[in-house]
Amino acid sequence: MFGVVPLELSIETKEQKYLTWARPSPTGSGASPTPDGLTSETRFWIDDMYMITSLQVQAYRATGDARYIDRAALEMVAYLEKLQQPNGLFYHAPDVPFFWGAGDGWIAAGMAELLRSLPQDHPRRARVLEGYRKMMQSLLQFQARTACGAN
Repeated sequence: MFGVVPLELSIETKEQKYLTWARPSPTGSGASPTPDGLTSETRFWIDDMYMITSLQVQAYRATGDARYIDRAALEMVAYLEKLQQPNGLFYHAPDVPFFWGAGDGWIAAGMAELLRSLPQDHPRRARVLEGYRKMMQSLLQFQARTACGAN
């Protein structure tokens, strides 16, 4: 997550030093990937999907290297498959089968950020958009009518 700021500085200033300092590995953390291509450090905690997505998407924006956006989309789809529930919301983790409002906010922000930069013709875009729409539709059902929840 820390790398997002120097990547933004690289975009704004065009100075190589920020890019060199912050650039993440386009294949994840550099750890050996799993057979399905995910980083071996994938934990399947929903808050990770804001951090992974923010860093990888920002690296894509700073470099134009599609491996970064591909990494973000691959991880997001894996999290959608593993954690999104039939009601559209997400469990915190596979071993924590509870809804966590802040965590659902993290993944919603991650999906929105990814969709802002994911090319229209990207092979995983439709799946990410489907998960995002399913979540947003569900959130409408759970939303309180007022800020404090009173009727």
